[in-house]
Amino acid sequence: QNLLGVVQLFIEFNAEGSGVPILFVPGSYSTPSAWRPIQVFMPDGFKLCSVSLCGYGKTAETRNEIDCGIDHQLKIISHAIDKIGTEVHLVGHSFGGLASLAFIEKFPGKIKTFTLFEANPISLLDIEGDSQLFDEVSAVGKNFIKEVKKNTKFAAKQIIDFYGGDGFFNEMPGHVQAFCNDCAAANALDWQGGPYVNFDKKRLNELLIPATIVSGGNTNTYMKRVTHHLKSYLPRAQFLEINGAGHFLISTHAEECSRILINSVSSA
Repeated sequence: QNLLGVVQLFIEFNAEGSGVPILFVPGSYSTPSAWRPIQVFMPDGFKLCSVSLCGYGKTAETRNEIDCGIDHQLKIISHAIDKIGTEVHLVGHSFGGLASLAFIEKFPGKIKTFTLFEANPISLLDIEGDSQLFDEVSAVGKNFIKEVKKNTKFAAKQIIDFYGGDGFFNEMPGHVQAFCNDCAAANALDWQGGPYVNFDKKRLNELLIPATIVSGGNTNTYMKRVTHHLKSYLPRAQFLEINGAGHFLISTHAEECSRILINSVSSA
C-alpha cells in the first residue's frame, strides 16, 4: 500500500516498450493518448509510461472544492514511479507540467531529468510581480468555475481558447469537444487549486537535475511571463522555444517536441 492506499486501483497507468523509463504526465482535458503524437517518434530503447491526473481518463477524482491541492496529483505521479520501480525521466505538459514541477521540488531523488512543455505554474505571476496578469488569469478561471456550476454546455471552450487562441475549440473534432465538456468539472478543480501552488525558489535553484523547459512562440502573454519567471527558479535549465507553436505544441509540433525530448533524456 503506497501513499494512495486503495485509491491506487483507480489510477490510469499505461506502459509500452522496454528500456529507459520515461513518465509522461498530461495536462488538463488529457489522458495518456495526448502523448501519442510524440511517442510515435521516439526510438527503441525507451519504456514509455504515462498516467492520467485526477478526474481524467480512468483515474479517480479524489479532490473536492475544499480539498483540491496539488498533493492529489503528486500521489499519482508517486504511484506511477513506484510502479515503474526506478528513477524516471519526467515529462509534463501544461497543468501536468505544473504537477511535475511540484513533484520534482519535493522528490528530486526520483527524477533523472525533466522536460516541461508549456508548464503553467500561474502562481509565479503573483509571486514575481505580475499581479495584474495573475488577477486577469484568475478571473478567467473563476468565471469558468461559475459556468461549470451552472452546467453550461461546452464551458470548456473558454479555457481551451484562452490557451489555444480564439476559435481553437471550434476547430477540434466533435468527439474531442464532447470529451472536454465531460471533463469540465475536473478542470474546475484544477483551477481552484493550481493557481495557488507555492514553490520553494531556493530549493528549485539548487536542483542539479538536467532540465529542459519548452514553450511555444505563439503562446499567450500570460504563459510567456510564466516561462520568463521560471528562468529565475530553474537557472540551470535549458529554455527552448518552438517557432510558430502555441500552448498545445505537443500535438501540433510533435516531431519537434520529440527531438527536444530525446536530446533532453540523452543529457543524463
